Amino acid sequence: MNTDMALQTGLEVWREEFVRRERDMGMKEIGHVSDRRLYRMALPGGMRDADAEDFSHLSLCPVCMGKWANLRQAISDIEDSETFEEDRVVSWGMLEAAATDKPAGPLRLRSGCGNFVLGVLPRMGDPENGMVTLEVVSDAAPEMEGRKATVKDHGGRTILEGTIRQARLARKIGGLSRLDLARWSVVVK
Repeated sequence: MNTDMALQTGLEVWREEFVRRERDMGMKEIGHVSDRRLYRMALPGGMRDADAEDFSHLSLCPVCMGKWANLRQAISDIEDSETFEEDRVVSWGMLEAAATDKPAGPLRLRSGCGNFVLGVLPRMGDPENGMVTLEVVSDAAPEMEGRKATVKDHGGRTILEGTIRQARLARKIGGLSRLDLARWSVVVK
């Protein structure tokens, strides 16, 4: 059984039911768990240390649960080779359902936290080779300056690694057709 698909299907059904109940009962918009607290909860053992209020909110809110599930999956994708520390930034991104998972043209993919944009730029006339970029597109840019970043695709392939300079990181890459961008992760140390 594909647990990724089962989790995604379960979350979609839950979200539809939540929206229906919210509409029927006239529930008011509720505040959400911050990205920083979701990150802590997604770390190995993080649910044991979760605040009871955050845990309760997570169990009732499909928006936060969806973010947590994607973040937890991104962390588990890189968990084997990394240890997680408080000063690390971990984020993730996914291709939209309508997008192709084999980039034949330029792609710009925003991370789940909204702080990063991953760019895949195939070379004209040679779509197998090109460039991969990571841009910091938020107020966090000054904090990221000079820090090392690693971007991995869903298969665990390191597609970009280096130091962020002027809110950007870029490298040439080959084998673009082998990239699996259904889900990608970024770790900034």
